[in-house]
Amino acid sequence: MDELPQLRFSNFAEWQAADRALLDARWALGEQMTRTLGGEGWSGYCPLCRQPTIFAVPSVAAGHAPNLREELHCRHCGTNSRCRAGMQLADEAVGGGNARVYATEAASPNFVWLQKRFPGAIGSEFEPDEEKRKPLTQYLVDLGGKGEVQFEDVTRLSFADASRDLVVSFDVLEHVPDYRQALREFARVLAPGGALVLTAPFVQDFEHTLVRARLAGDGTVEHLEPAEFHGDPLGDGVLCFYHFGWDLTDAAREAGFASAAMVLPWAPAYGLFSNLWTLVARR
Repeated sequence: MDELPQLRFSNFAEWQAADRALLDARWALGEQMTRTLGGEGWSGYCPLCRQPTIFAVPSVAAGHAPNLREELHCRHCGTNSRCRAGMQLADEAVGGGNARVYATEAASPNFVWLQKRFPGAIGSEFEPDEEKRKPLTQYLVDLGGKGEVQFEDVTRLSFADASRDLVVSFDVLEHVPDYRQALREFARVLAPGGALVLTAPFVQDFEHTLVRARLAGDGTVEHLEPAEFHGDPLGDGVLCFYHFGWDLTDAAREAGFASAAMVLPWAPAYGLFSNLWTLVARR
């Protein structure tokens, strides 16, 4: 798989010193795409499928502007732009199919690809009720995956220390009230040299993370911003606690990672445009 074109920034100061002309040009092209992209989608090449494809934009067919982060689904593997970029970065981070992989999701096209690329990959969903997980397992099988969906709490993972080579997490961390503990758990289960590849809502102009909600001492939710809910495989909206800023890289290093950077991929031929910020941290 070809290396994904990308920019890397370890902190807010590096981001402030970035080539603004280049970034502005890319942003402008992304904006033009949202205005002109038609319902037929975008022709390109999927590096996960390793074949030409059409990247679908269902919102356009419904009369809305496309979301270049959440859409551009490959018609073959079904992955969207955000996850496709993340999985290519994950593949680059470990460089082979023998890596011991844990994904904080299982009922998705993303995990189906991970299973094919990394035999033995483990995925989970945050659902302790075995009966409620059965429809998720069936959904995984319907997508072409295999095995049963298991339960994991990312703040208390069941894996032994240093037992994983790669952890991937796509838009999960913002739903975890104690996200710092989740980062510590990711670091704990990774072997030396192992990698974390993670996406979450990230605001490039925020030096500090915006806390949208938090848990009070009695366990109730205190909203500091208007409540924001994201979709999930179980069908119910999940509360978003954070929009992350550049201190996310600091939090990763404090959690035990030797290095951490926000990576900005850019590859129109792969259906990858603006705002695909991804945390890549190395144990």
